[in-house]
Amino acid sequence: DTAPASIEASTYFVANTFTLPGGEEGQEVTIISRSASDIEINTVTGVDLGVSTITLTGASANIVNASATLRCFNSKWFVIASYGATIV
Repeated sequence: DTAPASIEASTYFVANTFTLPGGEEGQEVTIISRSASDIEINTVTGVDLGVSTITLTGASANIVNASATLRCFNSKWFVIASYGATIV
């Protein structure tokens, strides 16, 4: 699993579950799948994702490079763009 203590880059290429830490107001991050498997995007305890689940759906949709871009606003991560992701 990938779980940075803070968001230090604007883009993360991941091959397994990605856990978002809290963000700064207006901060954006793009998470891109490097594999053809389904990858969950979660948050650490106490950080709100703004949706129930985000899955980069590589395996179930046969997509490589599925992605989601999120922006932090009022201490909550919001999805602002995605490709090949299931968002509930």
